Order: sequence, then C-alpha cells, then structure tokens
Amino acid sequence: MSATIEVKKFVEYFDHEAPLLTIPGKLHPVEIYYTPKSVEDYLESAIKTAVQIHINESEGDILVFLTGEEEIEYAVGKIEGEIGLFED
Repeated sequence: MSATIEVKKFVEYFDHEAPLLTIPGKLHPVEIYYTPKSVEDYLESAIKTAVQIHINESEGDILVFLTGEEEIEYAVGKIEGEIGLFED
C-alpha cells in the first residue's frame, strides 16, 4: 500500500467494484546527504555533490531532486562533463 494515499477511499471514490491490486516492491538501502547550512547556489552544490559521490563511492544510483526540465538538463550536462574528466 502507498504511504501517501488512502487506497480504499481512492478505489471507492471511482468504482466500488474496482479490484485492489497489491504489487510488492523491493527495498534498497538509501543514504541521504544534505548540507547543514543553506548554500548560495543549490544547483551547483547538488551537481558538485553528485560528482563527488560518483567518484568516491561504490557503484550505485544517485537521485537528485530538481525543480524542472531546464535545471535537470543543465545538471545532466554539467555532471556528464565533470565525470568525463575522470573516466578516461
């Protein structure tokens, strides 16, 4: 069940006879990194942190929350450029 929705109420609202399906997920360990103080440029700070994690940690995924497509495209380009310097 979702932690963000009251599933039974949701199903009942749309169709009292709708089937309720439960699809089990898989849990993965998560490490959360944050800054104890505000930063002047959160986007550049997020990019720098993602690159540092990529370089210094074992293989895995990095999830960065950004506010929109423009920021995401900018961050991807910067991260790819930075990481390209280290993977030759």
